[in-house]
Amino acid sequence: MAGGPSTPELAAAVSGAGGLGFLAAGYKSVEEVRADVEATRALTDRPFGVNVFGGGGTPADPVLVAAYAARLRAEAVGAGVALGEPRFDDDQLSGKLELLAELGVAGVSFTFALPSREAVERLRAAGIRTVVTARLEAEDVGEDEAAGRLAQAVAADGVRVERPFTGRSNLFAREAGILVVDAAVINAVNAVDEAVTLATLPAFKPVVAGEMVGTVKIIPYGVAGAVLDRALARVSGGGAVRVAPYCVSRVGVVSTLTPALKPTVVAKTLAALGDRLAPAGAAVVAAVSCPHDQEALRAELARLAAGEAELVVVF
Repeated sequence: MAGGPSTPELAAAVSGAGGLGFLAAGYKSVEEVRADVEATRALTDRPFGVNVFGGGGTPADPVLVAAYAARLRAEAVGAGVALGEPRFDDDQLSGKLELLAELGVAGVSFTFALPSREAVERLRAAGIRTVVTARLEAEDVGEDEAAGRLAQAVAADGVRVERPFTGRSNLFAREAGILVVDAAVINAVNAVDEAVTLATLPAFKPVVAGEMVGTVKIIPYGVAGAVLDRALARVSGGGAVRVAPYCVSRVGVVSTLTPALKPTVVAKTLAALGDRLAPAGAAVVAAVSCPHDQEALRAELARLAAGEAELVVVF
């Protein structure tokens, strides 16, 4: 694969054993690919190929990218690294094709997208025979159409379906809430055929708006229409993945004070509570304090209950 674990040593060993070894060129610069090709040629005189990312697609929704980056930030801090800046490019496809034509490798394969006619002609002119295609039968359904139809069937309230690409259609939460999954339906879909896969986050996981909660992947380039029909029949009840939105958004707080309790502790507690409520779209709308006494607490609870707070937390 273009972004896989292949190395010059592995490619040379495969070719030496009578196969056609392939180098992975994804996520590498043109010069890194050149170095890998030269290293492989130093290890074998047998033919080998190179796999590249085929380009295509469109940049991801910046709002979703930002939400994903926010979820990664805590892990990055814990690992002592900084998050990189999101970017979209074609992985230097043109430069890599020029290099491979110059070096005359035995084969070039493409991941994620079909090459353009110009790319094929450029490689063919260099004596590189590269492209293998499969033709769907009349009753088959293409990978993108199949993934999209199944994802739409699986998605229920609070779930948005992403446009399918390369046989995959992802499911995203429209709003913050709790993920509700019908595990029996998920298992039934996955039992239909190995060509059809459906995966989700764990049931009852808290999710935020824009978070990916599941994915449908059609493994081959197409799937038999009968197989897709059986998978869709398993979801005939009307969806298997939904997000139950949080119902409470306005929270009141009563801090009961003792002589030994420092004001800074109260302030830190309120700040921590606000941070925990934020992912649920909730916030503290009223915060009061009173002596650590039943009657004083009773009075404050009654006052908050008469206001806009939907939930009252007592410390």
